[in-house]
Amino acid sequence: MPVLNMQCDLFHPHQILADLMTMKEKLGDLRGKTIDISWAYAASYQKPISVPLDLMLATPRFGMNVQ
Repeated sequence: MPVLNMQCDLFHPHQILADLMTMKEKLGDLRGKTIDISWAYAASYQKPISVPLDLMLATPRFGMNVQ
C-alpha cells in the first residue's frame, strides 16, 4: 500500500511537485535558472518551514541555482 506524505513538519512534497510543474510550464527548461527563496516565520502557522525547505532541496535536482 503506498503511503503519501501530504505534509509533515519538514516536507511538503506534493506542493513542491506542483510548484516545479508550474515553473516548467511558465519558464520552460529550468536548468541554469536561479530561484531566490525567502522565508519569514509566522507564529500562527505550526509548520512554516516545509515549503521553503523542499524548494531548497528539489530545485537543484532540476538544475536550478538556489540563492
